[in-house]
Amino acid sequence: MEEKAPLQNNNNQEIDLWDVFKKLGAWIRQTVEWFYDVFLFAFVFLIRKSLWLVGFIILGCVLAFFMHKTMKPYYNSNMQLRANVMDNAFFVNMINDLSGARDLDALTQKLNLPDTSMAKDILSITACFGVDLNKDGIVDMVDITNKYIRGDSAKASQVVPGYFYINASVYSDKVLPYIKKGIMNIIENNVYVKRYNDDRFVRVNEAVATLTTQINLLDSLQKVDYFDRERRQSIKAGAGPLMVLSEKDQKLYHADILTLTEQRRALESSLILDPNPVTLVKDFSEMQSPVKSFVSYAKPIVSTVLLAGLAFLIIWDNRKKIFQLINEKR
Repeated sequence: MEEKAPLQNNNNQEIDLWDVFKKLGAWIRQTVEWFYDVFLFAFVFLIRKSLWLVGFIILGCVLAFFMHKTMKPYYNSNMQLRANVMDNAFFVNMINDLSGARDLDALTQKLNLPDTSMAKDILSITACFGVDLNKDGIVDMVDITNKYIRGDSAKASQVVPGYFYINASVYSDKVLPYIKKGIMNIIENNVYVKRYNDDRFVRVNEAVATLTTQINLLDSLQKVDYFDRERRQSIKAGAGPLMVLSEKDQKLYHADILTLTEQRRALESSLILDPNPVTLVKDFSEMQSPVKSFVSYAKPIVSTVLLAGLAFLIIWDNRKKIFQLINEKR
């Protein structure tokens, strides 16, 4: 009796495992059948409603053509800037606040435009980042939607630091110089930015003064060491071969002085060449062809009309069941 007990337990375990496999196989079969039924229903439905779907596509194309002919074409242009103080994300957020100022009077005041009629030529102003896809330090694309900075760490690491771009969508290129001037004024007149830029001048001037002191000190030590070597050589020559003096290793001050001088020149040049909080690297590019072509209108409009029409057909075919469910709930 004791020997039959382990065999009985093993048989029970095999039966339980077999039941698990049977249930799993049944679930997989039911899932595959459900997907097959859904696919078959969708395929038959699309075949039955193909003329309706073609009509919806034609309707979408007609609406897109109408929008294309009636809507005023606009142009895109980019301007590249380099942040000399603070992080470039700060300036991007500052400029993007302009996109919320759709009131013509507010936009005219912020950009200091001559009149509101010029504000009507501005469709949008967006600040964005440059993206280095090849990891070679060169901007490969301008991320107009700023999806890289808001993405995961891998995408965010491709954003080029220091530089940012202003993308302007306008109806006329005459407004671009005013946009550039207005944005530069907004940045330079910001109290917070001015404080950081003034602090940058103080720190750079202090660094220049420190480097000047070190250069003068090394120059003095070089002169002292030179005259000291001359004096010791003359004493040694007068004493004759019996007098032996320990020679100090010759110091090469010239390389250190040259390095410090280059550092000082770079700091001084930064204040002369880049005195403002941001530096204009590349002005607004010359506008080529309008952004909105027929295809750019047709893609979203046809897709929307087609999806709306498909939803209408599904609801219309099942209207009796829908009304029956509504009546039952009442």
